[in-house]
Amino acid sequence: MKILTKYPDRRLYDKSEKRFTNLQSLISHIRAGESIEVRCSKTGKDCTDSTLLSAFIGLPECREILPGELLYRLIRSTGPGVYNRRLSQRISTTLDRLMTEIDDMDVFYSQLNATSTED
Repeated sequence: MKILTKYPDRRLYDKSEKRFTNLQSLISHIRAGESIEVRCSKTGKDCTDSTLLSAFIGLPECREILPGELLYRLIRSTGPGVYNRRLSQRISTTLDRLMTEIDDMDVFYSQLNATSTED
C-alpha cells in the first residue's frame, strides 16, 4: 500500500519515493492496481476519500459520469432531515449495485484478455 501525506496546500508527499507527487500519478498507481492511503499532515487523519474524489473529479471522462447538473442537485439535496437520509440510502444502494457491475465487468474483461492472449 502506498502511503501519501497531504499538506494544507494540497500537495501530496509519497513517503516510499521520498518526493512530492500529484493526482495524475496517484491515478496511475491506482490503475496499476495499487492501494493508496492519504493522511493529513496536520492531524494524521485519513483523507483518502476526499483525495480520491478530487482525483476522480479532475479526470476529463468524469464530466460524462458526473455532469454538473447532477452535482448541483446532490449538493442542494444534502442536509439534515428525512429526505437526506432517504436519498443517502438510495445512493448507497445504487452504488452497491454499480460496484457489483464493475466487479462483473472486471472478471469478464480479464477472462476475455486471457482468452485472446492464448490465441
